[in-house]
Amino acid sequence: MTAPLYDLRLIPWTGGNEGLVLRWYKDPTGTGTIGYGFTWGSKVFREWWLAKYGRKMRPGDTITKSDALFLLGKLMEEDYAPPVISRLKSSVAPVTPHAAAASVDMAYNCGAGSLKWSWFKLLLAGKVREAAARYEVTARTSKGRRSARPGPAPQGRRGDPPVQPLARVGGHAEVHVDLACRKGHAVLGG
Repeated sequence: MTAPLYDLRLIPWTGGNEGLVLRWYKDPTGTGTIGYGFTWGSKVFREWWLAKYGRKMRPGDTITKSDALFLLGKLMEEDYAPPVISRLKSSVAPVTPHAAAASVDMAYNCGAGSLKWSWFKLLLAGKVREAAARYEVTARTSKGRRSARPGPAPQGRRGDPPVQPLARVGGHAEVHVDLACRKGHAVLGG
């Protein structure tokens, strides 16, 4: 058995930032979504769903928490950790495991294209503080456009300020991503 490309504790951490919805819903873009933000656009998810159910995902479908955690790990292992790890090998400065984990988390939440953004370029250049500051801004403005995302509020650690719902959309509370941003900033070392 080979060692994982990342710290396995990242799976529940990323899941907590993403939020878990066990029933099919439409995200703010109108895309059918389930679990930890899984959509039909993901090859890994699509192949798993088709093998399990023999049909396309549709309104009314549900997923178990254990299946969602399994899929989140599989997606990270196959789609999101490899491009992060391969790019980190070209870094001019050593990158901590925590910064690598934060990079995988960002790639999951914002897509692998986020590894072309300034926060990651700064990290590869060894400018960790600048990367952390840029990461925080990027996390707040990428998908949520400074407002919100669907799904339940991420669960913070003791002492974290509560995350306040901003609105209700499609039956799911939208929450501000400040808590996830602060966690990511701390993980990168800012």
